[in-house]
Amino acid sequence: MRPRTAPTVAVALAAALILVGCTSAPAAAPGDAAAASAGEPSGVPTVDVGGFTPAPPVPANGMDDQDADDAVDASSAAPGDVIPSGDSITPAVAAKAELTAAAFVRAFTRKDVPGAGWADGYTAFLTPYSQTAYARTAQSSVPGTRVTGSASLAEQGTNTMTSATITVPTDAGTYQVLMLATNTGDWLVQRALLPGATP
Repeated sequence: MRPRTAPTVAVALAAALILVGCTSAPAAAPGDAAAASAGEPSGVPTVDVGGFTPAPPVPANGMDDQDADDAVDASSAAPGDVIPSGDSITPAVAAKAELTAAAFVRAFTRKDVPGAGWADGYTAFLTPYSQTAYARTAQSSVPGTRVTGSASLAEQGTNTMTSATITVPTDAGTYQVLMLATNTGDWLVQRALLPGATP
């Protein structure tokens, strides 16, 4: 029987290393194990409003978590993405935000449409995050039954081409509606402050 030569041993060793590399499990990313062990939740955040109009926390940048995640460069934006802008709002853009805010408050304060029909009516005006936050709102806890005047751009705060606060008068007082614009030019409601509430 002939003894094995060095080239034969080298080929066998290389083949073994290749097989071990093909069957090894990929290493976990450093943050994966920490997140799993910390029990971090995943998915869409929820807010238990306990029968009151919800007020999700708003970070200093003025956008909620969902919308901040969706904020992208305008050159790569998909329809509906929120595009932050520091440009002052123009009268034409403000008028569109005012119309949307008034329509939202009109739908939100209705008492003549019960249950799911009522919720479907106002939910269409909300950001995706706010749709989740407002999902458990009790219709009976919403002040007012109708809009009583024209919506207008709030004088306080910073109103830009993509974020604005609109005041909407009702028979129960004035709502302050915090709005965000999308790259398609539509406005969505981030949050509505009840009459008498302060931001």
